[in-house]
Amino acid sequence: MTGTLPFNYKTLSIFIFITCFGYGSCALASENNTAGVAIIVVCEKGKWEGQRVGFTDDGVVENDSNGQQMEETVFIFQQLPFEKGGTVFVRYGEEPDNKDYTGEIRYSYSNGIDKAYVMIETKPEQIMENYVIDTISGNVILSVTKSLFGMYKDVFTKKCTTKMVQT
Repeated sequence: MTGTLPFNYKTLSIFIFITCFGYGSCALASENNTAGVAIIVVCEKGKWEGQRVGFTDDGVVENDSNGQQMEETVFIFQQLPFEKGGTVFVRYGEEPDNKDYTGEIRYSYSNGIDKAYVMIETKPEQIMENYVIDTISGNVILSVTKSLFGMYKDVFTKKCTTKMVQT
């Protein structure tokens, strides 16, 4: 899945910010006021904490703490409310070496008040990435499954920032 970002998220000064509360997190837009609204989740460059579980080639169970250094990762959700099959734009890294691609929304949840998350699937390279993004708090979980010297699932977590903007 490839694509380009729909707008330059770094020029946030041209956007009108709408109601946000505590710790820089934003309330979700309701179905009645989503026209021209986007949610941007920015995960800064740095370490994502994680855990690896799986099996070695000879069947030995592995369960190890690990971490992953990652470049800045930006998610842009322009389709609100979230719908299964919807598109999310993703940018990994910073210009000029960034990689832009798209992901697909697989599931979303909202209690309409203060809990909301979305599950997305991306495949920027040969390994499929699955993200769970709390669109209120900015908490992000990344999981990847790979078969290299065995079969493993790596799960990483990162505290990111969420902004709701007028496009």
